Amino acid sequence: MKYRYPAEAVDGGVFDGGIFGGGIFADNDEAKAAFCRMKLEEQELLEEQAASAVAAAEKLRNLPHWANAFSDEMNLEEKNKELTVAVGALANTAVQAVKAYLGNFTGLLGLVDTLKTQVMHMAWSSNESIERKAAVDYDESTGHYAVLLIERQSSAKDVKVPFTGAKTYTAKLKVSFRRAQAKNDAARQICQALVDQAAGDLVQKIEAMEIF
Repeated sequence: MKYRYPAEAVDGGVFDGGIFGGGIFADNDEAKAAFCRMKLEEQELLEEQAASAVAAAEKLRNLPHWANAFSDEMNLEEKNKELTVAVGALANTAVQAVKAYLGNFTGLLGLVDTLKTQVMHMAWSSNESIERKAAVDYDESTGHYAVLLIERQSSAKDVKVPFTGAKTYTAKLKVSFRRAQAKNDAARQICQALVDQAAGDLVQKIEAMEIF
């Protein structure tokens, strides 16, 4: 078979490719058919590549996009002869740290009040070894979002001070903090879903999430 592309008027005939925008000079119909198959395969490949590009763009659009992401974890400990004093000092330390973490996310400062309330109302005198609570705040107007997970790692213990007979209470708290700014609908949906989450399920949800 003979190919000549683009089409030229020569003896032997010219095949005008029509939708292919070209032509072929061939000795027989078999050559023309082969050329058509080749051009169709090229067209199908281009269509597949275009479809893949569209699918990739759609997938990217559906992924959550975040900005200003930050996370940290701290372990706090306070000791005092009075349990309430030790817990109060622990709460104040946690509050100051979270305020610093929030930075310019000022619309989420309500999270600080929630944190202090949660710390103060944990069962510090309980024999339970672990107690966890979670809190989340979301400013829909800015996309600013923050979550807290606090864990009372051990119950308050009475420790006798040598030679005095006095008792000292030790309060320990682990604080996990995450913040980010939702930049697209997928990220905003995650934020809103966690805000709507029941308090009992929120701890497990936050522990399992990998959003940023």
